[in-house]
Amino acid sequence: MAGKRKETVLQVTVTTEEDWATLLQRKGIIVVDVYSNWCGPCKPVVRHLQRMKNEIAEDELLHFATAESDSLEDLKEYRGQCQTVFLLYHNAQVVEKVEGPKVPAIQKAIKDQLTKVKRQLKEGAE
Repeated sequence: MAGKRKETVLQVTVTTEEDWATLLQRKGIIVVDVYSNWCGPCKPVVRHLQRMKNEIAEDELLHFATAESDSLEDLKEYRGQCQTVFLLYHNAQVVEKVEGPKVPAIQKAIKDQLTKVKRQLKEGAE
């Protein structure tokens, strides 16, 4: 009898400054779904992100998170907004911003930024 498959969590949820600092230390690209506590993260985009994560072999270079703007100082400019915002971070800096649940734009931004990171890693290794 086969056992149940363990479900992998795609996005980590960040609500504290300590968790935020830890997240930003990760190597590679971090895709952050910024949300307000009254609205919640953008659920319709998650299945597209999951599919993309499964298709990309560089799991260690691609991370996903949801972050509540109401509890994080770095995201205060997004407080009270009902517009979905996806921020892509590299080396603790925003490298791209996609407003709205625009899956093709999010996917393109991820691919472009991953290409840049891989190129930087390759050049650094040579």
